[in-house]
Amino acid sequence: MDNLVDHIAHPFREKQRFIPIVVFLLSVVISGSGVGAPSATIIIAPLGMSLAARLRIPSLVLGVAVAFGASLGGNFLYSQGGIVGTSIIEQSIYTGLGENIMMIGFLFSLLFYSAWFCVVFLARYKKSDVILHRIHKQLEPFSKVQIKSLILLAAVLISVIIHTLCMRYFSVTSFGKAMQNLDISFLFLIGGGIASVFKLADLDTVLKKHIPLKMLILLGGMTMLMGVAIETGVIDSLAQVISKTHLPRYLFAPIIALIAGVMSCFSSSISVVLPVMFPLVPELATTFSLPSALLYSAIFVASTCAGIAPFDTGGNLLLSNCQVPSEIDKMQNDLLSLCICCIGSSVLLFFLASLMWL
Repeated sequence: MDNLVDHIAHPFREKQRFIPIVVFLLSVVISGSGVGAPSATIIIAPLGMSLAARLRIPSLVLGVAVAFGASLGGNFLYSQGGIVGTSIIEQSIYTGLGENIMMIGFLFSLLFYSAWFCVVFLARYKKSDVILHRIHKQLEPFSKVQIKSLILLAAVLISVIIHTLCMRYFSVTSFGKAMQNLDISFLFLIGGGIASVFKLADLDTVLKKHIPLKMLILLGGMTMLMGVAIETGVIDSLAQVISKTHLPRYLFAPIIALIAGVMSCFSSSISVVLPVMFPLVPELATTFSLPSALLYSAIFVASTCAGIAPFDTGGNLLLSNCQVPSEIDKMQNDLLSLCICCIGSSVLLFFLASLMWL
């Protein structure tokens, strides 16, 4: 990883301030290619945190670049978030409008995540005086093991993209249906198995240092608790309470955004929040004559922005990959504060959007 970081950072040795921007755009591209936000964060977080430690850039800045870039890319129409959202909408009364509605949600996401990245970048970025120790020397070439690792990683990424394209454009064929039954995480598992077979790294060291077992247990417990709440009808009861209240029409989208954001703090946006919250939109939109695209977008943006929380997938991946021990505690508090601010700003965004739309 150090050698890869040197090769990436070397072209920016005199323009260090551009590195967070490059990481943000790289996260958008990889996640938007079909990999999705969680997988893209898993791939890019070690690189981003290594760059932060190597160049003494605040870990929070590069962490936000990774998390928000991955979230923005994951909300693209043809990435995981966009595909899941479109499929749910197509099964409702808005058949044929799924892509158009999700494109509006992506445009809101583009505005939201770009603005927040700029805020964090301008507020927390500090130029370091550190100079790469190899800046005036020839960079070390990649070893055979490193080349094999990079090839394997590229092969896995290409497989994920092919998997997404097959589900998108060949869904009616037998091959496309087979791809739909193949979980994307299985591709990463195969890649890990190949790396183990070829002994590209010590398996025990990888399991001990790079598998965040505490995070997996935490997320599993949180998801289970949210599942219990859903099965016991808590969310349905909440939706009924909202539908029976005599609120002004411009308050429905902000309230929906707040609920989706809080839910996503303790569960997955794609696999839990969207499947639970999206089906509530048609009834609310029809009953109160609300624009469905606004409600869908409120759920979409608010639920994905909460992933930066330290006890959610995105935030926990950033903390587990942070290589500056002195920054971990402060970064954890910053991520929690940022999560609260993001949910609050999403509520404000859709409050203003409602005033303009209605």
